[in-house]
Amino acid sequence: MESNDIGWATFYNDASTGFSEEFQTEMSKQLMDKFNTMVEIQNFAQDKKFMLFVGMTELKTIYQNGYALSSVEVIAPPAYSNKLTAYWKSDDLETITKSDSISSENIEFGWCSDFDKEFFKSFARKDIIPEVDGINLNFEFIADLQLFPDLSITYQFKSEPTEKQLEHIKKTLVSNFTESYISGITPFESTYVTMLDFQGTEGNKGLKQIEQFIQDLNSNENNRNIEMITIN
Repeated sequence: MESNDIGWATFYNDASTGFSEEFQTEMSKQLMDKFNTMVEIQNFAQDKKFMLFVGMTELKTIYQNGYALSSVEVIAPPAYSNKLTAYWKSDDLETITKSDSISSENIEFGWCSDFDKEFFKSFARKDIIPEVDGINLNFEFIADLQLFPDLSITYQFKSEPTEKQLEHIKKTLVSNFTESYISGITPFESTYVTMLDFQGTEGNKGLKQIEQFIQDLNSNENNRNIEMITIN
């Protein structure tokens, strides 16, 4: 598979060979600038290590009302793929893709209405997550998954946990993270910690497993002693 890396973008297949390097460069730059503008956070794409994939999946480019619309992917940390639509606008939508004379003066790139601003902005937050899948949590939950697949789970309790309580959490870990390395639950200062390595688990699947783990803990009476769980 042919590819070309420019800034935060990687161009694959037809986009790698069919778009001039100047077109790729301007596309990468303008789409990053528009990304940061739309989430209203300066340098957000760079700082949070978002990646733009163009041509990894079929572009499905269409031309309408003076715009070219193409399907691209933004990879959100750690590995969440989001398909969305990018556009470009110029006097000649098709031949400009091969031009070696491109600047913001003769082409405009941007994002279409399927750009989910709130989803992307959520990666800036480290606030307490009050609910999972619409269910209110009985303990405070904070998640920062930028280091996926190598994460740690820290448990804070209202009072010293019993062996029965720790054993239940361990069983819940094992039942949810079936493909992962789990270190067990180790005392650390005033907390307890589990090291979790998702190994070959794909990002979206790992996220679902985390959500289910939190839901399972939340629904069991044995875990009313949990004050906070932090995953990072």
